[in-house]
Amino acid sequence: MQLSVHLLLIAEALRSASCLSHERTLMWTIKSIADGSVDIRGVPGDPADWIVNGIKRVSNSYFTDPTSKQISRRLALAFQYSTKRVFFSDQGFKQIFRIVLEPVPSANGTVYYSVPIEVVYGGISTQVNGMAMDWASGSLYWTDALYNWITVANASDYNMAKHIVFTGFSRPMGLAVYPQKGQLFWSSIGAVPKIERSTLGGESRVNFVDSDVDRPLGLSVDYKAGHLYWIDDLRDTVERVPLDDPTSRWTMHIGYRHSLTGKLFGLAVFEDFIFATDQLNMTIDIFNKSSGVMIKSFNASVTVNLPKGIPYDILMYDSSLQEEIDSDCNRLRCSDICISDGGRKAHCICQEGSSLSLEDRTSCVESATFRMPQYLFSVGEALCGVDVIAADQEYVPIDVRCFYNVSGHRMVALGFNVYEGVLFFSDQKDRVIHRMTLPNDVNSSAIDVIVANTGYVSGLAVDWIADNLYWTVEDRGLLMVSRVTGRYAKVLLRGLDRPQSVAVNPLNGTLYWATPDTIYIANMDGTNAKILVNIPRSQFDGMVLDIRADLLFWVDRSLPGIRSCRMNGSDLAIVLRSDVTQNMTLLDVTVYQNYIAWTDGLNSVYFGMTSSSSSSLVNILRGVRHAAANTSHDIITYDFYLQPPLDPGKTNPCDIDNDVHGCSQLCLLTPSSGSQCSCSAGFTLVDNYCVSEPLTHDFLLFVDPYSKIAYQYDLNPMTPSSENVDGSENGRLRGIALRSANIPSLVAYDYQLREIFWFDEDRLKNSVKQISIFETVHYHTVSTLSKEMTVSRLEAVDNYGDLLLTDSATGSVFLISLANTNNLQKLVMQNVYESAIAVDECAGDIYWADGVTNDVNRCNLSESCFSDSAVEFTTVFSAWNKSRILGMDIVQSDEEKTLIVWTENEIHSLRNGASTLLLIVDESFSLSGAVMADNIIYFTSAFHNAIFQHDTKTKSTGVTVDGFSEISDLKLFLSPCRNTSYTIAPHPSAPYTESAVQKKDEAKLGPGAIAGIVIGAIVFLLLLILLLVLLVVLLRRRRDKQAAETAAYSNPTYDRLSSIASTLSHMPEGAEGFSSPYVSFNNNNEGENKDSPFPPAYNDLYFSDEAIAATGIFDGYLYTKEVPECEKKSGLPFPEVSAVDPAIFLIGAAGDAESKVPARPSTGDDPSVTDFHPSSLPTDDDATHADGCNGFSAKK
Repeated sequence: MQLSVHLLLIAEALRSASCLSHERTLMWTIKSIADGSVDIRGVPGDPADWIVNGIKRVSNSYFTDPTSKQISRRLALAFQYSTKRVFFSDQGFKQIFRIVLEPVPSANGTVYYSVPIEVVYGGISTQVNGMAMDWASGSLYWTDALYNWITVANASDYNMAKHIVFTGFSRPMGLAVYPQKGQLFWSSIGAVPKIERSTLGGESRVNFVDSDVDRPLGLSVDYKAGHLYWIDDLRDTVERVPLDDPTSRWTMHIGYRHSLTGKLFGLAVFEDFIFATDQLNMTIDIFNKSSGVMIKSFNASVTVNLPKGIPYDILMYDSSLQEEIDSDCNRLRCSDICISDGGRKAHCICQEGSSLSLEDRTSCVESATFRMPQYLFSVGEALCGVDVIAADQEYVPIDVRCFYNVSGHRMVALGFNVYEGVLFFSDQKDRVIHRMTLPNDVNSSAIDVIVANTGYVSGLAVDWIADNLYWTVEDRGLLMVSRVTGRYAKVLLRGLDRPQSVAVNPLNGTLYWATPDTIYIANMDGTNAKILVNIPRSQFDGMVLDIRADLLFWVDRSLPGIRSCRMNGSDLAIVLRSDVTQNMTLLDVTVYQNYIAWTDGLNSVYFGMTSSSSSSLVNILRGVRHAAANTSHDIITYDFYLQPPLDPGKTNPCDIDNDVHGCSQLCLLTPSSGSQCSCSAGFTLVDNYCVSEPLTHDFLLFVDPYSKIAYQYDLNPMTPSSENVDGSENGRLRGIALRSANIPSLVAYDYQLREIFWFDEDRLKNSVKQISIFETVHYHTVSTLSKEMTVSRLEAVDNYGDLLLTDSATGSVFLISLANTNNLQKLVMQNVYESAIAVDECAGDIYWADGVTNDVNRCNLSESCFSDSAVEFTTVFSAWNKSRILGMDIVQSDEEKTLIVWTENEIHSLRNGASTLLLIVDESFSLSGAVMADNIIYFTSAFHNAIFQHDTKTKSTGVTVDGFSEISDLKLFLSPCRNTSYTIAPHPSAPYTESAVQKKDEAKLGPGAIAGIVIGAIVFLLLLILLLVLLVVLLRRRRDKQAAETAAYSNPTYDRLSSIASTLSHMPEGAEGFSSPYVSFNNNNEGENKDSPFPPAYNDLYFSDEAIAATGIFDGYLYTKEVPECEKKSGLPFPEVSAVDPAIFLIGAAGDAESKVPARPSTGDDPSVTDFHPSSLPTDDDATHADGCNGFSAKK
């Protein structure tokens, strides 16, 4: 890229005139104290000559365009002698330029010639202070003290650059390269001043000099002597160390000249001389390299004919400083950037946003990694990004990339996890939170809904250490938290006053959120909440934490402007005032290093920089506008800067691999590197595990697809409930974790089996799965369904042993036999819309609404429900003239068989052919479910994550329970049917196909009938033999079992086991079972070995004892393993087993004990399920004790 302006090289007539030319020249940059312009000045010739005999020539350069001259502020210098090029940073144009020097024609007096200026890179800050050229590879390096990075670029191209060092330091300054060794050196002057070294690619980074340094600035390498030189401005020294021994240090003190106000800046070493720029005295100082004695000092302006100025960077332009290297870069021909590895070796790297092709390792392709650092912002229908250097790209075009566009939507709040490459955003149109992975082509990436029915989400924040997501719900006054997958969502705080944005600092376990005039701080588990900042009549909004700078920034629309304070609430300041922003409406703010960016609520994003003279002032740099949008909302900085890692040596308190065992649901960080396990509603925390006591009847049932939990809501207030984990009515909840679920959208319950069934949606396949409410570790896949089916209703037909499901794509209804899950049978009903079907188990009736005729029909499972039945179904309600029926349910407590049906915003009852309007809701409510018990209607909305209730007698309406990611498929289960009087019709003999619904032909004997009879007889005989063999095996198994029981009863631990089992068997009446992370037990006294005091088959008990390492009962067998003697000597603690609380036991498991455990019945053909054994139970603390025991592991 070439500018339209040119450099004018001038040779001023002294004793003899010369231009800045391609010859040995000492060059430096100098800023005029008269007009602020910065030029490049030089003294040609051999220093050994002009130091002794005086300066005979001097040259200068500046822009021919007066405007450009006024803007230009040149600072850092570098050169490549073989190409005659000089490079310089320009803090006025915020670009890096290159020029080509030409020999000066032989002439007397002043000589003028024009040189094109080409841009190497656009978008630097005003503090690019160090620059160096790898002449072997043709790569240019520079430091940027405001962006805090070191960048390498192809010196022959435009913006072909990559940031190679950008963490672990602050304010990088000086820079030097050593291509012969493949080494890069730089100094930094932040909180920890030091000099570092790495490869020229930024790898293998080490602290080279990190002691007795205060303010290291200019660097220079003496290639011949093998030394690194630097200036320490505060120490008033020029120092050096050998490149192979940084501990051997030489120091030249020059404090007698500057005392405590040293202003040394640039440094160059050539032959026997050290050249330094002295900004205080505006001189160029020359020292003897060996003795350190000053040889000469002259005015940086050289002559009175040129303006006096302050010198900055300095270099010696000479071929001897860049020896010829036959670099591999000449053969590799890298498409982007070549990096020297030392000697002639080299390799290719790619510019930002690209990665090396795996085919040739020299060409580059668009990277699958999302580009950073960049600002990402939401403009309603689109998510857009712009590089952070846009703030300094005033003279080059800005590339604004809108990477995700959805017409008609309203994307507002943003959050991210840069370590996982994940972006979160709220969509206020659909009231959902999305999770998006961030490759370069986002539109082809995975975009999932993780939370639905959110309400108005104003703020999102991601805990990148513990992997939790926080969000505020402004219209409901909630602060929510969940895993980053959306699972285990819970209300952290409720009753807040219009909460706006939220921010987290997981490094110290603190949480911040804003209401209109107050900012609060609390622990990340919601405890210890207190006011941080309160300014009455304010309008606080967007907020961001700059953890590295210990600052909190937020928008105050009442100014309008931006405020800041320390993270502890001190040093309150206004960083942007309304008069500066011309009364724009600010909405959100973010930061990167010394830069700040904000949205104006219209369609623009603005950039500014904190003033160096005052931390409470922002210098507005520029803005960008989205032409197609009319609004702008949240803005974030997608980079590691806002999400720093844990300090070295610190462990993640929520890492399940550390000494503290992980939480089973939520792990919330707290101050002082602590954490607190937490449970979503419906669970109680016991020893880091979230447990629940399931109900068998009298409950509402629904599922949260994103938390992957089926919930029971207790309708019997006398039932002992779980701990009220969030202070609401949610204490009557029971949670059943669907561990293997993907997206469980429908749920059903079987009274007799005590099992939950759910319809599971997946990207590749859909399926129906089941799990016991008492043992939630294992699940079974009932049936895998076609992706073409749109399942909208799932019912367990308890007394039939089948599952009923509807396919809304075809309006058809099917039965799945639990005895033969591949037997999918089509029923007679047609045109069933969505959930408009209900099952009366007691009578064996199925009701459904015909989506075409609007009639409500009924068939009976023993007569007319199968598609090949000759009996007609019955229409129980016709001429429905209201909105389409979306769903229905049976009022179970009513012997008259009342139906409750719902439309978009009405709930009716149907009884004896008449309808009664029960409830009308707002049109925007959108009913999604309704059930009725006695006079109470429980109902849900497609746009709310709560269950509401309406009393038909008192006409009062309220919230029953809330605080979920989404509520799906509300159902009611009271007492199960007893002594049913109907007879079930037999299943059709063949699985459902299209021909199965056609009329069957009469059976006729064909020519092969006799052969068929013979084959059938043979099969019968084989089956008979198989049954006899099975009988022998069962008898032998019973004999072995009795022998094992006899041995078990003689075991020394038997008395303790009997006591525990006795306690279990005397549980209170009605307590039919319990489930915990340690024990799975069903107190129904069913199954084999009824006389045994131990739990029956498949409900096994484990505990640890001082004398045994593992005890378990499997199918009536008792297994024990003695503790090795060395374990007893090691003092391994085995706490006493409580016989009081049957829900808490300690588990001990040792190595080969598991091999003695017989496998449980197969969990089905699902490959993700393994057979049950002791180690499959959840464990708490794992402590391995060596001491000669070969890895024996004792587990709680």
